[in-house]
Amino acid sequence: MRTLVASVALIALLVGASAAAAAAPRIVIFSGGPLEHQIVVSDWKAIFTVTQAAVAASAAAPARAAHRPWVRVSMFWGPGWNDYVRQGKDPKALRPGQSDQTGRFYPAYRGRPALLDLGWAGGWPRHVPPVALAVLKRFGVPIVVG
Repeated sequence: MRTLVASVALIALLVGASAAAAAAPRIVIFSGGPLEHQIVVSDWKAIFTVTQAAVAASAAAPARAAHRPWVRVSMFWGPGWNDYVRQGKDPKALRPGQSDQTGRFYPAYRGRPALLDLGWAGGWPRHVPPVALAVLKRFGVPIVVG
């Protein structure tokens, strides 16, 4: 009986861990700071790549984010936003204030590395790995300023 309970607990832990690892917003809007216009990303695979790379990256001291330019990261989470996209509604019609959560992206600045502070994954801000920077750059998010 003890083995059965331990096995069930292990399976529950693994299922929960895989669900957490698959977490990423459905839509992200980058706005403010050095951007003249907001950038809307609704490519979930790209968003997942950025968030998972950042979650796995090393934390930076909060002081490393002080006194430098940043971009607002507005995140749209959950099944309602999945339905929004699936129904063919235009994510570009959304505004940052409609998001479920916000964070900050700090482009590389004066020799300091790019950082990402999403707030929902503890230990932020985090260094932004090259794979994530490449995705951000592909969508037009400035990865270096100043």
